[in-house]
Amino acid sequence: MKRILVPTDFSATAEKALLFAIDLAKKAGSSIMLYHVYTPVESVFIESFAERKLHNENMQLEVMRQMHGLVETLNPNNEVAIASIVGKVPLLENVVRFAEKNHADLIVMGTQGASGIKKSLIGTVAARMIEASRIPILLIPEQYNGSRIQSAVFATSYHPSDIDALTATLGIANVLGASTTIVRIGLPGEESKEQQDFESYATHVKEHFDPIPLQFRLVSGHDIQTTMEELYDHIPYDMLAMVRRKKSFLESFFLESFTEHMSYVTRQPLLVVPENEETL
Repeated sequence: MKRILVPTDFSATAEKALLFAIDLAKKAGSSIMLYHVYTPVESVFIESFAERKLHNENMQLEVMRQMHGLVETLNPNNEVAIASIVGKVPLLENVVRFAEKNHADLIVMGTQGASGIKKSLIGTVAARMIEASRIPILLIPEQYNGSRIQSAVFATSYHPSDIDALTATLGIANVLGASTTIVRIGLPGEESKEQQDFESYATHVKEHFDPIPLQFRLVSGHDIQTTMEELYDHIPYDMLAMVRRKKSFLESFFLESFTEHMSYVTRQPLLVVPENEETL
């Protein structure tokens, strides 16, 4: 993990994400790319071309000044190399493009909860980023209190990309000094088959990651989504990790992804690793 991208809008939540990324970068020996997207004035009906150009240049300088001030405040001793970059809208496309072009290994960003109309109509930037990014994203929720990450939970659906996603999860957990528990939500009435499948899965994973110590827990729940939302009450954790499955064309219109839903409700850092299409 050499490069961490941190998008910022200068909000308190984004500041929490940057603080988390700085701590992670210190421990991993990584550098950080701090990225802000602004909206330039481009309409031909507003001032002259020269005036618009000067306005936009001044806006970029002001944004850069804010970013340098943020870095000086949160990274006063320059323990982590942080580059400040200013980009233009559209936000989602440019952040994803910048991350891929500059070989970011991880995106760390803040997320805010959403529900009801806000959730169904506009969602959050973080939720939309999850769907667009081919790079793992670590979401830091506004409720996160900055406590040390000591235990990570990886929620499995026996996805073909689990090994790749677990590799990313264990890499971050190891840097943070956290233990990792692999959890499967099973439905009542299928306990015998679920136990057998889970034991077979656990054997495969243990063999692949030996000698890394891993724990395994099978949790029963009538509804997977509700059980996942309440998982912290059953297995307290400091970070949750999941695979983001690519949706089909129709699903993208009519179905909310499970990882996207969790980005709205999580109160602990959430690591989302996109599926590796080569494993499918």
